[in-house]
Amino acid sequence: QAYFCAHHVSTAMSRCEAALAALAFLDTLKFSCDTTGSLLRSDCPDCGKAVRLYCSKCVQSVIPLPQPLDLGLQVLILRHPKEAAAKSSATPLPLLSRDIEVCEWQSNSCPENCGAMGPGTWLVFPSQDAIDASLVDWSQVTGLVLVDSRWKHARAVVEDPKLQLQQLPAMKLGPNDGFDASRFWRSTTEKLADVRGLLSTTECLHSLLQLRQRSQGGEEGRLDDLLFFFALRLQLVVQEYQDDPERCCPWCTENQRRRAVHAGNDRKRKEDMATAAE
Repeated sequence: QAYFCAHHVSTAMSRCEAALAALAFLDTLKFSCDTTGSLLRSDCPDCGKAVRLYCSKCVQSVIPLPQPLDLGLQVLILRHPKEAAAKSSATPLPLLSRDIEVCEWQSNSCPENCGAMGPGTWLVFPSQDAIDASLVDWSQVTGLVLVDSRWKHARAVVEDPKLQLQQLPAMKLGPNDGFDASRFWRSTTEKLADVRGLLSTTECLHSLLQLRQRSQGGEEGRLDDLLFFFALRLQLVVQEYQDDPERCCPWCTENQRRRAVHAGNDRKRKEDMATAAE
């Protein structure tokens, strides 16, 4: 099994809790194929564009892949059109398992395969009636439907009357379901910054399948392969920040940006008040 090699840590990153946690996360992963040289650019076999890891347009890998995972259930991921395929963690998942399909949701049409998700299909969404995934009888689960979207857009997909997703039983990752903090390099909306349990789609699916396997008394096996592209992209992001001595990590950079925005808004508000008082 392949592990990530030791990381060179910049001075700024060595003082950052979020960055060190991301590096520690990478060091725990075990893949069934070698990742050496995977970060180099290569041409997409379909469109010819030079890309790293995979082409998000053609959904073609440009690096050697692990053997496809047999998940034992079907997974349908509905991606909101405002969730760019190039930024989504879910886009390359079908390359890692034939049991996963990613479709773009459109408000005026219904994905053909949505109706194929029959009895035993569960919606993964924290609705009011959703139960913790650890309480689900996984032996009766044959399919999962996940929404790949920013939180503010997710409900539009779930409440689409053509999909009838609200008729499905719903599960969520509960506080005792064993998942860790997200290592996704894209920050959550500021209003949700303190909400625990917000994961990327790929992290969520990986956590659910780990829980399922444990509930059935099996070993986690090759489930880390589901994080293959996620981890390599995270490594790319970390490497980019390590090469810039002025920056720490994507999480600190976003926090600095938000502080600058708030400071600018405060200055503008004070200027407006001073003008109004004249």
